[in-house]
Amino acid sequence: MIKRQKMFNSSLSNISKKRQSEIDSGTFVQKKRKPLKQMSDKMKKRVKSYRELAFGVYGHRCELCCAELPENQLEIHHITGRSNGDAIHNLAVLCHKCHNHKAKDARFYEIQKQILRKRGKI
Repeated sequence: MIKRQKMFNSSLSNISKKRQSEIDSGTFVQKKRKPLKQMSDKMKKRVKSYRELAFGVYGHRCELCCAELPENQLEIHHITGRSNGDAIHNLAVLCHKCHNHKAKDARFYEIQKQILRKRGKI
């Protein structure tokens, strides 16, 4: 265990020494990050249309926690996935907190049922 830890520490110090020598000599160039993928105009129109549709039907309220928020703080969730289309029955308005919780929650289907139950579909 100690030998492994020493190897790890020495590899870190070797990297930093190399980087330091590059910085000192003026040859170090920081890698540029790739820009985020831009949405096409067609995709922007599609997203705008289903957002407007969802806000028109369900209002500006999170369907899970019932928080009433401005449009820019709400997200549109596809209940059964985007592959099933942008029909109004497949869209849900969620706040950022609930949408993130939904994405990380292993009980995904329970959340889908909860949304449909609140709508009176189950």
